[in-house]
Amino acid sequence: MIPKKIHYFWVGGTPMPDKNKVCIESWKKFCPDYDIVEWNESNYDFSKCIYMKQAYDAKMWGFVPDYARLDIIYREGGIYLDTDVEVIRNLDELLLCRAFMGFENKASVAPGLGFGAESGNEIIKRMRDMYEGCSFYFFDCR
Repeated sequence: MIPKKIHYFWVGGTPMPDKNKVCIESWKKFCPDYDIVEWNESNYDFSKCIYMKQAYDAKMWGFVPDYARLDIIYREGGIYLDTDVEVIRNLDELLLCRAFMGFENKASVAPGLGFGAESGNEIIKRMRDMYEGCSFYFFDCR
């Protein structure tokens, strides 16, 4: 079962805009018994892979979590949400899945819209590992 934990990233040291705070409040409202964990420079190593480090060094904050969110969910399990995602109902029914992922449209998954998995999920690991050896600038995966 997916643990009752919501993970998100906030990097770069700038204050979080009110619109993002409103979204996080929606998580608390509809999932009051979930742990909500912020990941940032103080508790995550953004140099773990080249793609992520290059995105961080370029201050491309929206791309920094691409690898990290997969890594966290693979290692700890739970649900990942970008800070601009508003929850409109309880997420408990999704916890019964071994994994799930949001779709941007009928053909494209969008992990930032929300995804979750049990820790150790092989599909999440494969998605994470796709970033190994990739450049943020050229996305030249080997």
